[in-house]
Amino acid sequence: MKDLISEYKKNLKETKEILFGLQQRIKEQESISRNEALCDERRLEAEEAAGALEQDRSVVASWVRNLEYSLTWMRTGKGPSNIRGIERRAAYERERPFDPMLMQRYFRSEEPVYEWDGHERESVVSSSDKDIIDLALTALTEREVEVYLMSRGHCLTQYAIADKLGISRNSVKTMLGRADKKIAKAIVNIPREGVC
Repeated sequence: MKDLISEYKKNLKETKEILFGLQQRIKEQESISRNEALCDERRLEAEEAAGALEQDRSVVASWVRNLEYSLTWMRTGKGPSNIRGIERRAAYERERPFDPMLMQRYFRSEEPVYEWDGHERESVVSSSDKDIIDLALTALTEREVEVYLMSRGHCLTQYAIADKLGISRNSVKTMLGRADKKIAKAIVNIPREGVC
C-alpha cells in the first residue's frame, strides 16, 4: 500500500504542475485578448486559445481532485466524507443476533399464525436451535415478537410492517432495535450444549 500511495503522490505532484502551467498559459492568453493595441483577429485567436486551455484546465483539475480523494481514502481507510468507515458501520449497526436463514426457517415452522402471513408452515429447524430461539424470544413483548418475526423471519421492510400493523415506521424501527438488544443480551445467558 505504501508503494501505491507514493505513486499516487508522485502523479498528484506532476498533475498539479501541469495544472499550474495551464493556468499560467490561460492568464497569458487572457492578457493578450485584453491588449487593445493588437488587431481584432489576434485578440479573437487569443480568446479562443484561452477557451480551449480552460477546458483542458477543468479536465486536469478533475484529475487532481480524483487523485487527492484517492490518496485520502488510502491514508485513512474510509471515504473522505464519511465519519466512520463502512467496515465499522457493518460491525456495529448491522449486527444480527441470529442467522437470517435460521430465523426464516424458524418463522416458517412456528405458531401462531398471523393474519398478514399467508405461508405454509415448515419443520426444518433443529430442536436445539428452536429452543435457543424460543428462549431468546421470551425476552421480548408480544408485539416485539410479531414485529421481529415479520422483519427477520418474513423479510418484510419496516414500511411494510408499519403498514400491516397500522403503526409508524419509526415505531417499527424502535421495536426492532430494542428486540435486537434484548435478544443479544438473552443469547449470552443461554447455556449451550457441549460447552463446559
